[in-house]
Amino acid sequence: VHDFTLPGGTSTAQVGTQSEWVDIDASYTLTQGLIGGLTNIDRGLAVRVDQNRQRVQDQGFFAQEELLLFNERLLLTGGLRADRTTNNSNSQQLFYYPKASVSYRLPRLPDAISELKLRLAVGQSGNQPRYGQKFTELSASNLGGAVPTAQINGPAAAPDLRPERQLEIETGFDATMLRDRLNLEATVYEKSISDLLQQRTLAPGTGFTQLTFNGGSLRTRGVELAANAVLIEGRDFNWRFRAAVSGSRCTITALDVPAYGSTAFLNGNTFGRIFTEVGKSCTQITGNDTTADGKKVGNMPLGDANPDYNWSWSHDVGYKRFHLTGMLDGQKGGQIMNLTQILYDLTGISPDQITPLKPGELTGNQRAATFGRTARTYIQDISFVKLRELSLSYDVPAALLKSMFSQSSAARLSVSGRNLMTWTKYRSTGDPEVNQVSRSAAGGVPWDLWSYPPSRTYWLSVDLSF
Repeated sequence: VHDFTLPGGTSTAQVGTQSEWVDIDASYTLTQGLIGGLTNIDRGLAVRVDQNRQRVQDQGFFAQEELLLFNERLLLTGGLRADRTTNNSNSQQLFYYPKASVSYRLPRLPDAISELKLRLAVGQSGNQPRYGQKFTELSASNLGGAVPTAQINGPAAAPDLRPERQLEIETGFDATMLRDRLNLEATVYEKSISDLLQQRTLAPGTGFTQLTFNGGSLRTRGVELAANAVLIEGRDFNWRFRAAVSGSRCTITALDVPAYGSTAFLNGNTFGRIFTEVGKSCTQITGNDTTADGKKVGNMPLGDANPDYNWSWSHDVGYKRFHLTGMLDGQKGGQIMNLTQILYDLTGISPDQITPLKPGELTGNQRAATFGRTARTYIQDISFVKLRELSLSYDVPAALLKSMFSQSSAARLSVSGRNLMTWTKYRSTGDPEVNQVSRSAAGGVPWDLWSYPPSRTYWLSVDLSF
């Protein structure tokens, strides 16, 4: 890192390198059918031995230049990073990721605006293949029951397997106004990911089952807004708040394979699944549905796992030595496949199996009657509002503190709680937030299957300063 002064500004330049080695060698032995009280691992009816060996080396080089000019109003940043990893097909090839950003604090603003900063940034990053994707495994075999040999064990990889590449562009502003009592932030961004790591099924005659390769792309566009305000600032009473809202939309822009659905342990259309298709949402949910004339149709769009927007709202109120803080947050929209309710309905143990919990709602028997004909019944909205945090604290007077702890300069007593309440129409664990497994095209399936309930915590604490 080198800092130096320029006419009208300063400059900071830095170059560096980093290396990371991962070496895993783990052995596992599982013995089943042991006689009671006997712990010898070789005395079971079935003994299984597994070994996991991984060796990965990552190496990166980076350089960055930062210029602060025009009386510290203009900030320019440019950089370049080069990475390579043994997880790529060619472990010696470097992949380059440039970045650049600019921000400017406007002069001569109206009296109501203390500061207004405009910003723009663009940059690239990579997501490397997982360990082992580039290898074709061999399993032990024999010829004629006598000659030891090895055979191909299914998957293969493209000879040019490489990282996914993400390009992100964002712009926005930060404003401070009303004598620093109000701060506003706004950001608009677009992320484009190309060279997606995907798998395709191969013909049996090739000797392999599937191929891992780079192909396809997706795009995510989003908006983030936030506001901080000092509502009241007095000698004995203060009140501050923060509000934020964000939303994004993801679209599959290209695929090098036919459209496909996420892997399911049973028929995906029966339960609903994430279906990846060009021109559609990355998180669209499809499944069976029934037309007006009673005909069952498969793979119909039934929802989307991605919410319309997320929001949060927090307050900090202080009166003399007391401080009360709280935060509400939530989301609007988004769907999930409620497999827990399916299993309860089909086995006849749902709380509303015969009698609805509310007038006009379906009973468990009525929901179960739709199973197989439509997945719409169990693809359910997961909008929610949550009391995320609530805390009450008290600052101990200095005189009292000195009489108790002479070496302490300040003390605060507080009681707080987290995940205290949730308001939602979704019925299962009572917290739809727990069940949102994935929102990416390559990720898992947003299912709720006996998800563990969320933890609710309470804290009583004493903070001392010396």
